[in-house]
Amino acid sequence: MKRPLSGFAACALIAVPPIAATAPTAPTPHWKWALTVSADGVSIGEADDDEGNSISCDLPAKKLINFHFHIDNLTLGNNPTKTQMTVASGTAKVTLRSDADPNNNAGGSDVIAAVPAGSPVVTNFAATGALTMSALGHTSSSPAVPKAMAAKLVKLCRG
Repeated sequence: MKRPLSGFAACALIAVPPIAATAPTAPTPHWKWALTVSADGVSIGEADDDEGNSISCDLPAKKLINFHFHIDNLTLGNNPTKTQMTVASGTAKVTLRSDADPNNNAGGSDVIAAVPAGSPVVTNFAATGALTMSALGHTSSSPAVPKAMAAKLVKLCRG
């Protein structure tokens, strides 16, 4: 005996219109780079974060550029720790001895490396804005600095 389709079996025959798929968008960083020039120095830092990553030099130019890497949630106690920091831009990189300083007020630690302004990593940074800093098992995730901003900082720091 044949039974008529009813209930859930009848529902299975209803066509469902396709749902348009959209590609997910990449998250927008919560901050942007800002260039500051004063009589004492030049710096590029995260505009919305005083305790973020930055690049700076003193004026008059001393031919060294300081790369400052803030590592969130890394506590080192109350004393500086000797370490190494790698600064990379594209295929150029340099590893230097540096101090990791506790920054308990900001919930982390700061590592600063002074890189000669004429080094290949600085030259590449000036041309591309690409920058990666690594220390104590952590690597920065900052987006590239705008090229014009990076070039201006390097030009002023080289004197």
